[in-house]
Amino acid sequence: MSSSIDCKEQNSIIKKNAIASIIFKVMEYLLAFFTTPILLSCLGDYKFGVYTTALSFVSWIYYFDFGIGSGLRNKVSESIVMGDFGTAHKSINVAYVLVSLISIAAFLLVVVLSIFLDFDSLLNARLTDENLNFILVIAIFIACLNFVLTLSTNILYSLQKTGLVSGLGIFFKVLMVAALISFVFLDIKAMIFVVILEGMVQLIKNIVAFILVKRFDNRLSPNLTNVDFSYSKGILGFGIQIFFMQIAALVLNSTDNIIIMKFFGAADVTPYTMCHKYFSIINAFFVAATGPLWTTYTNAYTLKDVKYIKTTLKKALMFYGLTLAGMGVSFFIFKPFMRIYLGKELVYQDGIIFFVGLYYALLIFSHNFSAFVHGISKVKLTTIACAVGAIVNIPASIFMAVNLGWGLNGVILGSVLSLIITTSAYIYTTIVEIRKLEK
Repeated sequence: MSSSIDCKEQNSIIKKNAIASIIFKVMEYLLAFFTTPILLSCLGDYKFGVYTTALSFVSWIYYFDFGIGSGLRNKVSESIVMGDFGTAHKSINVAYVLVSLISIAAFLLVVVLSIFLDFDSLLNARLTDENLNFILVIAIFIACLNFVLTLSTNILYSLQKTGLVSGLGIFFKVLMVAALISFVFLDIKAMIFVVILEGMVQLIKNIVAFILVKRFDNRLSPNLTNVDFSYSKGILGFGIQIFFMQIAALVLNSTDNIIIMKFFGAADVTPYTMCHKYFSIINAFFVAATGPLWTTYTNAYTLKDVKYIKTTLKKALMFYGLTLAGMGVSFFIFKPFMRIYLGKELVYQDGIIFFVGLYYALLIFSHNFSAFVHGISKVKLTTIACAVGAIVNIPASIFMAVNLGWGLNGVILGSVLSLIITTSAYIYTTIVEIRKLEK
């Protein structure tokens, strides 16, 4: 099918979603700023540490959807553009069944582990007034329910409701903060209640998203009595590749601090982490602003509207230019900002601020092409590149940091090298696919 996308309507949708996403991202950071001290007041320093560790353990389940959510997003977007709601509906049905099966397996695994393992001893938690095994089982149970219902969010993305998804997230985070404040006033300090609160807030948000999908178009609601597993291929083909890319990214993002702790000591982790936290804010805002392009590229590619794709990509790169200029300014105000934010001066290795900024400048640049590549489900080469990048990162970082004596600069330059590999794959795939459309 070759047609043209409605440029005026599509640009209006992108603009509205981008503005809404940026506004909600600002609100998200403000809420996060207040949430941590409230949680500390509620749980105390020790329980907060246990809570954070337990939460990171529970969050791992979201990595094991095998990319079904992303695959569903693309498949539903393509089907809507083609007017094939039958395929969209059947893809949604099979996605819900697959994720439900994964959730049941994950929950049963945790229940079995909780019978044979003492998580309190395993994590050296030493909780005297609460049962960590029971807390984790409850947390995983609610997380599994959310894991399934989160598919509604992917369908909303397919309907180009990115701003709405962000708005829902903020609304329920406000409710979460309000509930936590009430916990402080009522002197509720049990971690189990905080875990249930967070899980239930997410659950209600996902139920609302589910209802909204039904209201927007009932044909996109699941019907588990009509499941055709032959449609799983259309979701999993792309989804599993996204899954491996996520695992590679997880490895890449989690190894730097381990390398620093092993070779340089825990004290050097703090300034390195602060550099990442600072520049990651700019990355988060860029992702929020350009997030709506994923589905836009899916729609345009399905219609083979190469002109619109090239125009949109050009605009995204122009926006990147403005972002890069902003990063230049942020580089010069880094130390004064951190001094005010932390209330003290940290010692930074010469060059580390620049090189971390360089890493994020390259990462943000890659988003311009990854949105297109992910949107059109052509991720075979980039999956391989991500795996190679993750493998290269550790030895490259150690060699430059230790053998060449570059310290923390060597660690981040190892990450830059890995990112160059993956970014090159994204750019190459983008060029190849656009040229195919032009023929």
